[in-house]
Amino acid sequence: MIDGYNNDPRELFEIAEVRAFIQALDARWPYWYFFLSQADDSIKLLESCLCDSIEVVPGVNAIDTDQLTASLTRHFAALNRLCESINLPEHRAEEISEGVISLIRNASIERLDEEGYD
Repeated sequence: MIDGYNNDPRELFEIAEVRAFIQALDARWPYWYFFLSQADDSIKLLESCLCDSIEVVPGVNAIDTDQLTASLTRHFAALNRLCESINLPEHRAEEISEGVISLIRNASIERLDEEGYD
């Protein structure tokens, strides 16, 4: 939970102080995927704070895909290490990973450039 910006019209990932806090925390603790809810926007907020983005149309941002790939790789590796260390059954780790992948896919907008938003 990030509080104190309720009256700020910007999205949390657009606020430099929020991004810096999440980035500093992530550098020290990459185990987010195990603990964050998949029922809200927590994971999307995390990745939006860790990756550069540009607004492609009003209200729609595109995240740097190279940075997202690197972040996903790092977080999935941390998830796997944590699951192994607590002897979580492999199928449970796979369920968590599949949920995260689904969230990321559902957050993306396919073929944006084909719709005339170059």
